Amino acid sequence: MQRMWVVVALFPAVLLGVVDANPCVAGSYEVDETQLRAVDSDAESPVFSQEGLHLAYVTRKGAKSVVVVDGVSGTGYDEIEKSSLAISLDGKRVAYLARKGEKWVVVVDGVPGPEYDEVPKWTLVYNGDVKHIAYLAKKGDKYVVVVDGQPGAEYDEIDDDSVVFSADGKRLAYAATKEDSEYLTVAGGQSGPVRHAGSPVFSTDGKRLAYVVRHGEKSVVVVDDVTGPEYDGIVDDSIVFSADGKRVAYVASTSDNKCFVVVDGQPGPKCDAGSRPVLSPDGKRLAHRVRHGEMFVVVVDGVTGPEYDMIENDSIVFSADGRRVAYVAQIWKGKEGVRFVSSVVVDGQAGLEFYSASRPVFSPDGKHLAYGATGNVVSAAGTVGGALFVIEQYPLYGNTIVVDGQAGPRYVYGVQLPVFSQDSKHLAYLAKEGEKWVVVIDGRPGPAYERVFTMDPIQIQTDGAVEYLAYRSNVLYRVKHIPVP
Repeated sequence: MQRMWVVVALFPAVLLGVVDANPCVAGSYEVDETQLRAVDSDAESPVFSQEGLHLAYVTRKGAKSVVVVDGVSGTGYDEIEKSSLAISLDGKRVAYLARKGEKWVVVVDGVPGPEYDEVPKWTLVYNGDVKHIAYLAKKGDKYVVVVDGQPGAEYDEIDDDSVVFSADGKRLAYAATKEDSEYLTVAGGQSGPVRHAGSPVFSTDGKRLAYVVRHGEKSVVVVDDVTGPEYDGIVDDSIVFSADGKRVAYVASTSDNKCFVVVDGQPGPKCDAGSRPVLSPDGKRLAHRVRHGEMFVVVVDGVTGPEYDMIENDSIVFSADGRRVAYVAQIWKGKEGVRFVSSVVVDGQAGLEFYSASRPVFSPDGKHLAYGATGNVVSAAGTVGGALFVIEQYPLYGNTIVVDGQAGPRYVYGVQLPVFSQDSKHLAYLAKEGEKWVVVIDGRPGPAYERVFTMDPIQIQTDGAVEYLAYRSNVLYRVKHIPVP
């Protein structure tokens, strides 16, 4: 292995437009670049173990597609779904979806599972570091969910968006239809039949389960097999648990198209329209978006915030201590030649206005806020303009990262969502420069690579260091950014 050190100086915080102990601190860091291995030029969709010691990728061998693991080619198939290829963190397990003639199989550690007529690629679910694998499969006119190679009960239909693991990987749930009745199936055992079983939702610890069912003309939410109050309707995908799993909330509707949030079985005030509620990490506070006439507001603990033309769905976030709340609002600017601009609202106060803004992120101590933004600043001096180019490899959320109201360096091809360190002193994100990717730490980019492989999201260690895998010119490197005191 070859090693290279690069010393990079960080700008003082004031040059980054950062105030009051911003995570972008003055100083420098070293980049430790260790060469691990060569990567074949014909490798497609390569995946690596966490330390980069194991490699798997898809390639062609004559008329067949194969997966190569650490230089050893597997069985040839007529087609391999590249996006399905996964490797465990320790590199000991590899799985993927393949077609053999007219049949589809899921291959785990080189061993193909049962053959099926269809296996939709988006239903393949890995959980627990590829320890458990589930997918929807069709054989003849029946559907099954296969868990770790074992098919479950046959159904006439299975909702392909409903298959979900609990976070600990110990439970699986999905909605299915059999003989004109619907069932909710949990970990291989069926709970039902019911009429219209909606997509199930697990609490974070996997111990609690909630889902929507129809009772005649009414809808109810069932939590841990306990049926809640009846309502005319329940808004799809609106069920949420608090982080500790003790509280549950959702949006219900009335026959006259009014909505209200139900928390722990207690309904709140009615509004014209509502979306999925958000509970603070400690479960003590509640925020949700509602529509009043033609305008939208965020209601926090029953207190209505300022009106906006639109508030982006799923953009509401609390700080870790629950004291602060932020979201993305859209403001009509038709008279100024711009249809809409986006602004991140923090504690009721709107910030800079951009063409678009991503969901904001609070630092763990709640003192700092960052988000991705695209386009020119409308309401402040200076420009961070450019277009957003969406590519397959990573989701991109703007051209710059805004930290505490100050826009950072611009990357025309886009940036990923930022991540704060646990001590809130550092900020990191992935950015694209032309055809290259860089990891940006505290406002300064590191070396450029053709691809960067990180944990999702990027992990910042307790000492501020950031470590990831990357390759350049078909060579894989382990890269570590090390802060220098």
